[in-house]
Amino acid sequence: MWATKIYPYSRQLLGKDSRTMRKLALFENDRQWQDVFNRLVALATNLFKWTGLPETCDAYFLEQILLWSGMACILFDEEKGAFFSLPCVQASSMNIYYENTYYRAVSLGYSKTFRAITHYNKDVNLNLIDPTITERIGVVCYDNMQQYPLIETIMVYTDKIVDAMRAIDVASKQLKIPAIIETTEESKKSVQSAIDNIDTNVVAVMVKSKLSKALEDSRSVPTGASPQIVDALWKHLHNLWSDALTALGINNINMEDKKERLITDEVNSNNDFVELNLKYRLDARKHFAENFEAAFGITVTPEIRYEADTPQMINMPPKGGEEFG
Repeated sequence: MWATKIYPYSRQLLGKDSRTMRKLALFENDRQWQDVFNRLVALATNLFKWTGLPETCDAYFLEQILLWSGMACILFDEEKGAFFSLPCVQASSMNIYYENTYYRAVSLGYSKTFRAITHYNKDVNLNLIDPTITERIGVVCYDNMQQYPLIETIMVYTDKIVDAMRAIDVASKQLKIPAIIETTEESKKSVQSAIDNIDTNVVAVMVKSKLSKALEDSRSVPTGASPQIVDALWKHLHNLWSDALTALGINNINMEDKKERLITDEVNSNNDFVELNLKYRLDARKHFAENFEAAFGITVTPEIRYEADTPQMINMPPKGGEEFG
C-alpha cells in the first residue's frame, strides 16, 4: 500500500505499543479525511458544463480554479495567438464598482497582466487603451459573487463528516472490547495481545495459565459503549452528508427523512433550497458569459449538468439492512 512508503510502520505492528497505536489513529484520520475531501471535490467540479469555450480553454481546469480560488480568467494572448483559461490575481486598484481594472494571469511558467473587460465597462476601457500599444484584454469569472472559494465549505464539511465517521469506528471497536482493563506492568503485553486477537476478529482467545491468573487479578472499567450510541452516530453522519450535498447544490435523499415519508411540499421546499445553492454559482458564470461575449464576441454557455429534480440525484448510502425503493 502506498501509505507504507510514507508512514514508518506497517499494519503488522497494530497495537504493539501506545505510540504505534497513536500513529495508526493519525494515519486513519488522515486517510479518511483525504477520501471524503476528494469525493466532495469530485462532485463539486462536476456540477457545471460549458459549451462554446475556445478550443484552447479547458473547462475542467476552469472549474478547478473556481473551486480552489473563487475566481479565474480567460484572456487572449497575442504573442501565442490563443485564449487561455488560468488562475488570476488582482493587479491594480479598484474602480467605482469595486472591481480591479487590471489582473495578472498566473500559472506554471506564465505571468501576464491584462485589462479586465465587462459588458458595462467595455467602451470605457477600450477607449482608454492606447491604440499604439498592444494591450492584453481578458475576462474574469467568479465562482460566486462574493468570490468565496467553495473549497473552504468543502473543508468545513470534511472535518465534520470525518469526525463523525471516526467516532463510529471508535464506538464500534468499544462494542467489541467494552472495557478499559487495568492490569500490572508485567502482564500488560499479554493482556494487550489478547485484546489484539479480539480486535482482529479472532473468535476464541487461548491464553496460558499465567495470563489467565493475570486476567483474574486485573480490573475492567466499562467504556459505556452501546449499540444506541452507534446508531445515533450513523444518523448524525447521514445528516452531515445530506447537509454537505445540499450546500453544494446536489439533491440527495436523507434516509432518516425517508423513513418518515416527507410530504410533497417538504420535498419541494428542499429541492428549492438545493437549487438556490447551485444557481447562485450558475448566475456568476452567466455574468462571466455576458462579459466574455462583450469582450470577444464569442458566445459561451454555462449550464447545470444535472437539475435538482432529475433522476440523477445523489442517494445517501443505505444503512445496514436497508434498501432503496
